[in-house]
Amino acid sequence: MWLLFLTIPLFNCVTYAKYQVPLRRFVPEKFKMMKAGTWTKFIEEARLKSNYDQDIYGYYDNEYLADITIGEPQQEFRVMLDTGGANFWIIDQSCNSDPARPEQCSKPNCDIGVICEIFCEDPSCCMGRPSNPCNGKRRFHRERSSTYKKTNGTWSIKYNTGDTAGFYGEDTVRFGAEGTHQLVVPRTTFGLAQKIAPAFVLSHLEGILGLGFKEAAVNKVTPPFTRAVELSLLDQPIFTIYFKNVGEKEDVYGGTITYGDFDPDHCDGQIIYESLTSAQAWQIRLKGIRVGTYQTTDGWEALIDTSSSFNVCPQAILEEIAKQFDGWFDELSGVYLASCDSRQTLDLLIGRLIPSRLQHMSIGPEWTLGDPFIRDYCNVFDMGNKRIGFAKSL
Repeated sequence: MWLLFLTIPLFNCVTYAKYQVPLRRFVPEKFKMMKAGTWTKFIEEARLKSNYDQDIYGYYDNEYLADITIGEPQQEFRVMLDTGGANFWIIDQSCNSDPARPEQCSKPNCDIGVICEIFCEDPSCCMGRPSNPCNGKRRFHRERSSTYKKTNGTWSIKYNTGDTAGFYGEDTVRFGAEGTHQLVVPRTTFGLAQKIAPAFVLSHLEGILGLGFKEAAVNKVTPPFTRAVELSLLDQPIFTIYFKNVGEKEDVYGGTITYGDFDPDHCDGQIIYESLTSAQAWQIRLKGIRVGTYQTTDGWEALIDTSSSFNVCPQAILEEIAKQFDGWFDELSGVYLASCDSRQTLDLLIGRLIPSRLQHMSIGPEWTLGDPFIRDYCNVFDMGNKRIGFAKSL
C-alpha cells in the first residue's frame, strides 16, 4: 500500500509512569540564511577558516530541542534529541577556555592589528583567536551539584566540522524542565564537553541527548533512556516523538516526546510497526520509491533520525528524483533545489508506508528519514521489541 503526501526514584517501591516533555522549535540558521540568500557566502567564508576537509554544514539544520536538568540543585539545558546516535553530552564549565597569550605577545607592539604585523618580533602573536562556540550557551558547573561524581575516562566524537570531546561525570539526570513532571534517572553517566564542534555556534543546543542503543555509544556508555528502562522507571520501554509543523515560527512549542508510553493526544491510534534491521540503530527497511515516471523497488536501509532536518538518500536516487521535480543540485550549499511551482509528489514504501525534502549523503545507511517525515508521522520507538511504530500525526 502506497501512502502519499507532500514533504513530506530513590525508594525500594518504584512507581511506573509515563512522562511527557514539550519540545521547542527554532528556525534553523541554515534555512534563514538560504532564504535571505546569504548561505552561499557563509559557506565560502567558513570553508576558508576551517581546518577540516569534511562538510561544514551538517549540524546547522537541527532545531527541535528538549529541556533536561542535571544535578542538585538542578542545572537546566536544552538538548537536541538524537535517535541517530546514542551519545549524551552537555557543555562543561571549562569548554573551549581561551588560552593565555604567550609572554612574548604581551608587548604593546604585539597587540593584534596593523601595528603587530609591522613591529612585533613574533608573527604568531598577530593571529586572531578563533571564536569560542561555547560562548552564549549554558554550561554545567560541577562544584554546584552536591550529587555530582567524576568518573574515569575521556571521549571524543567527530562531527562534520571537527571534534567534540571531554570527560565523563555521573549525576542525576531529569527529563523535562524544573517544576514539571520529570523522569528522574539517578546515577547517570554523561559526557562533559571541554570543546565542541564549530558548527554548534549557530545552533541553540547546549548538548545532545542520544536516544539510540548502548552498543552504538562511544565507549558503550549507557544512554539515559536505556538506564531508565534498566531501572524499571517507565510503563513500557518505549518513547514516542511528535513533531508539530509550525512553519517558520521561532522559539515556539514544536511537539512532544513521551517517555514510557504512546501519545494519544497527538497521534492516531492506528500504529503500523516495522522491525529493526540493526540491533544497534533505529534502522528499518525502505522497500521502494515512486515519483512521476520514475519507480524502483531496489530497497535500502533507512535510519530514523530526529537530529536531521532533511530526508537523505543516495546520490543516484536523488538525481532521478530531481529530474522529476525539474530540480538541480547546488554544490556549495549541499542541497537540491526545485521550483516551488512543482506539483510532483513522492511515494516511499516502508512496509505499507511514507515523504520528501531530500539531501545527498555518502556514508552510513542509504537513507535517513528526518524531521519532514516525523512531522507527518508520530514515531514510536520500541526498545523492548526492537521495532518502530508509525502513526499519523493529529
